[in-house]
Parts: sequence; structure tokens; C-alpha cells
Amino acid sequence: MNILTKLLESPMALNLALSSLVAVWAWIKASDWWQARVTGKKAEALECLELGAEKAYEAYVRGIQAGREDGTLTDDERAEARQLAIDAAVRYGKERGLDLLALLGSTAVDAMIGLVVNKAKRAAAEARAAKRAERHPYLNDFSEWAAMAKKTLAEKDAVG
Repeated sequence: MNILTKLLESPMALNLALSSLVAVWAWIKASDWWQARVTGKKAEALECLELGAEKAYEAYVRGIQAGREDGTLTDDERAEARQLAIDAAVRYGKERGLDLLALLGSTAVDAMIGLVVNKAKRAAAEARAAKRAERHPYLNDFSEWAAMAKKTLAEKDAVG
């Protein structure tokens, strides 16, 4: 017991112990295991954000869009939909044992919800364009036709 007391009172022993703990912590933080764990949590957090945005769209946005001719939301409705998406994402995260706001930060969660919503909008626009192309196949050939016309005009200008 006497040796332990002397070690605890020794500044050199305390510095050595503290330095050892810091070195072990730095090694853990730099290890592949830690990085994989953090990356896995962030991937799971992104999945929660996508689920939250999808839930807000299904529960709130789709109903508003169906009730309007132009299908657009007001700024207040967009803000409400974003908040619903964040709340749903946080709820999904808690169900999985993740605290999204602590893991990513509230600013990042808000920005990432925006990215998820924009990704969903692009996917919907691409799906609409594909349907339109199926109904009107001549629209697909328009760009080829325009390129041929441009080339023909350029050739006429070069000759004439």
C-alpha cells in the first residue's frame, strides 16, 4: 500500500500514466476498427435521414400536392415538411440506438435532409421523364435530329 501511495503522489508516475492513456486513446481513434464503427454509424444515420424524409413525404407532402393543381408547397409548408422529416429521422435513429443530433450535429442533419429531398426530387423527375419518353418516343430522337440539322447548316455555311 505504501508503494501505491508513493506512485500516486509522484508527478512523474502520474504523467506517465496520463501519457499512456492518451496514447492508447489516440491509437484507438486512429484504428481501422474505430473508423469502421464511426463510418457504419454515419451510414446508418444517413439511412435514418432517408427514412425520415420518405415518411414526411408520404404523410404530409403527398397530401398537399394531391390537393393542388400545380402541386407546389408554400415556404411555410416546406419548412413544416423539413421539420417533420428531421423529427421522423431522429425517431428512427433512436429506435436504432443512434442520437443523430449528437452524431452529426443539427446543422448537418438539416443540410443532409435537404440533400436527401433533392435526391428524391431528381429521381422523381427522372422517372417522369422516362414515362414521358415511353409515351412520346419521338422526343428521344429530337436531340439527334437537332444535331443533324446543326451539322447540315454548318456545312451549308462552309460551302456558301
